[in-house]
Amino acid sequence: MSAEANKTVVCRYLEEFNEGNLEAAVAYFSDDLVGHEPARDLHGRDGIRHSLAGFCSAFPDIRVTVEDLVAEDDRVVARWSFRGPHEGEVLSVPPTHRRVSVKGMILYRISGGRIAEYWGSWDRLGLLQQLSAFL
Repeated sequence: MSAEANKTVVCRYLEEFNEGNLEAAVAYFSDDLVGHEPARDLHGRDGIRHSLAGFCSAFPDIRVTVEDLVAEDDRVVARWSFRGPHEGEVLSVPPTHRRVSVKGMILYRISGGRIAEYWGSWDRLGLLQQLSAFL
């Protein structure tokens, strides 16, 4: 696939996520997905489904905005932000009902039209500070 086609895969995944279509969003990941995050690695569609469901539970009105999207060969980098009210437990913090704004970046590797691997990082400390869980 071309770099532009790979960008389209990432954009469509994020569109489905923003619409709250969790199963449609998960379908953009490969069965043998490996997701690398600072605190853990995720494996397979079940791993990403669980992670995304947790965010949707904590932030039911979450909205991800892509600030930059760059692609080369099979790699796509997204610099993004999300905004939404904190309505469910996240990072062991009970709901505060505060509106939060968090930034992050993810490098995706696309294979066969699906997200096969990613390396993600987002501002957990900033989120905890907004929730007054860490001063």
